[in-house]
Amino acid sequence: MKTFLLLLLLVLVSCGLLQFNQATICDTVDAKQDLLVLNYALSLEHLEYAFYRDGLSAFSQSNVANFSNVDYSYLVLIRDHERDHVGNLSQVIQSFNGVPVQECTYEFGYGSDFATFLSIARTLENTGVSAYTGAIANITNKVLLTASATIATVEARHASYLNLVNRGIPFPDSFDTPVSMMDILAVLNTTGFIRSCPAQNTECFGMGMTANGVCSGNGACMGANICKCNRGFKGAMCNETCDTSCSACQSPSQCCNDIRLGSICFNTTTHQCVPNGENNVLCAVNEQVCNNFCYDTNLFQCSNGFLVPNTNRPANPQSEVMKMKRRQYFERKLTK
Repeated sequence: MKTFLLLLLLVLVSCGLLQFNQATICDTVDAKQDLLVLNYALSLEHLEYAFYRDGLSAFSQSNVANFSNVDYSYLVLIRDHERDHVGNLSQVIQSFNGVPVQECTYEFGYGSDFATFLSIARTLENTGVSAYTGAIANITNKVLLTASATIATVEARHASYLNLVNRGIPFPDSFDTPVSMMDILAVLNTTGFIRSCPAQNTECFGMGMTANGVCSGNGACMGANICKCNRGFKGAMCNETCDTSCSACQSPSQCCNDIRLGSICFNTTTHQCVPNGENNVLCAVNEQVCNNFCYDTNLFQCSNGFLVPNTNRPANPQSEVMKMKRRQYFERKLTK
C-alpha cells in the first residue's frame, strides 16, 4: 500500500520528533479531502446498488435458466453487498460531520435483456475497482484507508465473477489500472446512466457550487458541504483567517509550506521539503513525491501521477536465501 505522510506525521508528533507550529498552521485539506473521496465512493455505491436492486426486481430466477454459468443467488449477494457499502459509507461520512450524498435517478438501458444486464454489471464492477484503486491514494486517514481497502477487495471479487459469467478472464491482469476521480466521472457522464441528482449533492451550506459568495467567498465548493479554502482561510465555511508564515520555527528546525499541512517545522536530519511543481511536500529523507504524496522508491514508482508497485526493485537478499532453502528442501523430498 502507498506511503502516506500524514500517518507518519501523527507518529512523529507523538514521539516529539517533529514540531508543529500550531499558531501558523492554516486550514489542512486532509479531513475535507477524505470526505470528498468518501462521498465519491458513496456515489458509485449508490449507482451499483440501484442497478442490482432494480435489475433483480425486473429479472427473476427464470431469466437465469438459459445462462448455465450464472447463479442467481450470487447476484442477490452482490446486491446485498452494495447495499451494505452504501449504509457503511453513509455512517462513516456522518461520523466525520459530513453530509452523505443521496441516491440519484438512473437509467441503465438493459430493458428486458438479461444478457445486457450482465454485461453492464461487468462494466460497473470493473469500473468500480479502477475507481477505488485511483481514489484510495487520496485518503489520508489510516482507519478510512483500511475501510476503503476492505470495500475495494470485495468489488474486485464482484468484478472477477462478472468477468467469468460474461465469458471473460476472471482476473486478466497482474495489476489493476488506477483511474482518477475526474476520469471516472467523465466516463459515467457519457454513459447516460445518471439522469438527475438531488441538489444537496452539489451544494455547500445551502448554496450552489458556482453561487456568488459560496464558501464565504474564500474558497470553492467541492461537494456536499465540502469547502476547499483559499490560502489564508480555514474552517468548514472558510470564514476564519489564519497565518501562513513560518515565524515560529526554532533552529535547527526548518520550515516547509506543505501543500496539505500548511506551515510546519521539521527536523532536517529525518525529513526534507521536496519541491513538487509550484508546491512543496514534506517527506522523509529517502522518499520522493508523486501527486503530492511521499513514497518509498524501493516499493513503488510514480506512473502518470499514480503509485504502482515497483516491479524493478532489487531482490531482497534474505528473501532469496529463503527461496533457495525452500527449493533445496523440496528437492531433497523428491529424491527420497
